[in-house]
Amino acid sequence: MITILLGLKISSPGLSDYLSNIALIFGGLITVLSAYEAFFDPRSLWVRETVTFARLKDLQRDLRFWASGLDPEDIQPEMLNVFKKRLDHVLDESLKYWVKIKGAPDIERTAEAALPRARQEVNEQKTESGT
Repeated sequence: MITILLGLKISSPGLSDYLSNIALIFGGLITVLSAYEAFFDPRSLWVRETVTFARLKDLQRDLRFWASGLDPEDIQPEMLNVFKKRLDHVLDESLKYWVKIKGAPDIERTAEAALPRARQEVNEQKTESGT
């Protein structure tokens, strides 16, 4: 569009200026959209979030299948821990990907160190409270 607008030979100077301004606006929009695409990479994020969503749905389906027909008293804490570890793994992978694409290795190291520590604290609190 920009090439066509700039290449049109129109005898009216007012209309020619108007078309040049429209071409300038299009050029600016293309620059902004290209910068957005390069910085956020929405296609890649969309694919990654779709994969994360699919994994979470699989986990939900597996948990429901496992729990179907079980009495609440028969629920085994070990199996719940297996499902929790799967959930943590899916969410950790998603977080690490987000940090990685933002190009912040210091945040990535902090996140990797903080997540296991936070989980350990939660587990210790559960042990102390008897749950």
